[in-house]
Amino acid sequence: MENLFEKLMDQIKLPREWREQALFQTAEIEEVQVHTERKFWVFQLHFSEILPVNAYRLLSELTSASFATIARTEIKVKVKETHLEEQLLNDYFQYILTLPEFSETSFASIFKKISYRIKWRTN
Repeated sequence: MENLFEKLMDQIKLPREWREQALFQTAEIEEVQVHTERKFWVFQLHFSEILPVNAYRLLSELTSASFATIARTEIKVKVKETHLEEQLLNDYFQYILTLPEFSETSFASIFKKISYRIKWRTN
């Protein structure tokens, strides 16, 4: 059976150094939702763990660019291992503030200075 995630990596021209990383070697496409009328595709991907922000950003940008003539795209990620570190959480928070829907100056100026700490509760 053909690995659909490998085919996606080919289509978006994901660089070899990324393709060879363990995270991408075990990734799978769980589902692709095609909204024909809206010209919008949602790629539901499954990884073994949470992607570093730079990996998610690259994957999202390459997918968007590769399918730009066909449809707008969105990447959704599910993970097997949900271990989250503070730095990763803060990296994603800062990334979100660069997205067009959150980049309004007044909004971003307030939230760019915030960092989050994770408190683990035990029962």
